[in-house]
Amino acid sequence: MEEKIRALGKKLAFVFIVSGWLNAGYAQSGIRIEKLEDLLDYAQKHSSVQSISAKQRELAQLTIKTAVGNVLNPRIPTAVSMIDNSKQPVSFIPADIFGGPAGTYREITMGQQYVSTLNLSPQFEILNFGNYARIQSAKINGKVVENNAQMAEKTLLEQVNAVYHNIVSYNAQIEILSDNRNIADSILMIVMHRYDQGLVRVQDLNETKINKITIEDKIQQMEASVRQQYTVLQVLCDTNEPIDITEQLNRSSLELTASVIANSDLVVRTAALQHRFMQAELKSAKWQQLPTLSFVSNFAWQYNSNSRFFDPKANLVKSNYWGLRLNWDLPTNVNKLSAYKTAQINTHLADISQQHSHFQKNAENDQLETEYRKTISHYRNQQKLVALKQENFEKSRNQYRENILSLDKLLMAHNELILQESSLLNAKSAVLFAKSKIEINNRY
Repeated sequence: MEEKIRALGKKLAFVFIVSGWLNAGYAQSGIRIEKLEDLLDYAQKHSSVQSISAKQRELAQLTIKTAVGNVLNPRIPTAVSMIDNSKQPVSFIPADIFGGPAGTYREITMGQQYVSTLNLSPQFEILNFGNYARIQSAKINGKVVENNAQMAEKTLLEQVNAVYHNIVSYNAQIEILSDNRNIADSILMIVMHRYDQGLVRVQDLNETKINKITIEDKIQQMEASVRQQYTVLQVLCDTNEPIDITEQLNRSSLELTASVIANSDLVVRTAALQHRFMQAELKSAKWQQLPTLSFVSNFAWQYNSNSRFFDPKANLVKSNYWGLRLNWDLPTNVNKLSAYKTAQINTHLADISQQHSHFQKNAENDQLETEYRKTISHYRNQQKLVALKQENFEKSRNQYRENILSLDKLLMAHNELILQESSLLNAKSAVLFAKSKIEINNRY
């Protein structure tokens, strides 16, 4: 008997160990988030926003390298031609040249049937002011791309911040609803006891059941909302791994900060960079209308034969030249004139946007601070209301037990308490969300 017990104990121990391994493996397969900063860091590292921004930076660097290379723009145009003069032109030559009778002509076919030519034309720019200006434009464009990456990252973190506080708030409301479901159960038990004694009507019993079902439905709806928010969060973080936010929004009072300063100037920096970029584009368009000086050369090899192309037995004719070429489009090039005028207009628009950005920055920062103060005021008022609703409900429940208050008044007090507690948690979550939004805003 003792041996069977020992064997059973070993089997149970093995089962517990294996199940522990499985549970540990399952727990490690998800992403555990304990606070907002952890989630923001994870989103920054794994979101496709970072990958897209990195590729855009690569493109910006390639644009700079291209602009530098185009200062000289070295190139070697190469051309190979093979011409088969299958039917050559006929010339009429006086026959007396060949000893024939005077006044007559002789048909002569002149030229080679197969003409093979190879041309190499090395050249580069010596002076091209328009291409010089493109370097500055490309460098500023790199800064614009970097600034746009910051804007994209800021938008991502703001979205993650909103979803995070939604999940925390929904979980807190589920907890409140669960507690109130227990209260609804106790009320139902009291009513059922009185119904069994014939002291209440069946309508009263049904009302208490409806109250409990309504709370359970709210819990189910809230749980579905949490799952939806987690799905949105997975999309924002670009992951298929399940995410678990463990932070709880408890019912204790917040330690409120009187004022939080919003001081982001990202919108001003964006407008300033865009203005500088437009100025560089205007300079480039202006300098594109100046003359350019180039070094040009040509090396040619030609084979003429009546046998085949590139006949090694044929005489090779070589030729080459080198020199300088000055090109200048007179101010009649419609495309260049249009590009210059467009750059002028864009520069003027960028200047207006830059001036407006200062007002926009102040307005956005003030709005964030105002929203934070507004949520604090709302939260404090909700605290007072919850205290009053809680007191009303306790008195109503005691009065109902003493047969002083009707059931509908008790249920009304209970539902009002549920709504008020939910409003308090929403207000608390709104304070935390507004504060974290300012903190994210101040990063950039």
